[in-house]
Amino acid sequence: QSAPVADRAFPELRDTLGHASQLITEASSTIKGFQAGIETHVAKSWERENVLRERYEQLVLDLILLLDHFETLLKSDKASREVQWMSDRTRRILEDRDIEEIPVGKGDLFDGARHKQVTSRPDALPKGSILEVVRKGYWEKDNGGGEHGVLRPAEVAVSQGPPGERQQLGPSREVHK
Repeated sequence: QSAPVADRAFPELRDTLGHASQLITEASSTIKGFQAGIETHVAKSWERENVLRERYEQLVLDLILLLDHFETLLKSDKASREVQWMSDRTRRILEDRDIEEIPVGKGDLFDGARHKQVTSRPDALPKGSILEVVRKGYWEKDNGGGEHGVLRPAEVAVSQGPPGERQQLGPSREVHK
């Protein structure tokens, strides 16, 4: 059998093309290895960022709980200037990290995104109005996106409406109270 004319006429070209093809295959393999390494690095970085975010949020919740304890102490006779100082300092630490108390007052309408109903009772205020804050809530300040990130909703007591008003008991049952 005779070799094709191009192979006989240009043996160096055949060798060069074969070598170029081998280099392209090796480069492609190297690029795929780099790509896999980058994807692994990105996945690990993302995972680490999530772990750090979870730890940060837990630390903030722990500081908020500590602030709750300070405020309870401050309402008692056991409060001292040091407790007041620690309470103020804890509040400043949270504020420096753009974390603030969720504003809520008597008569505000219940909002499930910011509040957690822990009790309800009949009251002269309209149904769904907040009667009192049982436990303060906290959120991250709006960072320009128009929304606050709720860290802990405010726990509130909510009005069932004036006594004697019709109360909904279930999907289809109503009763006079």
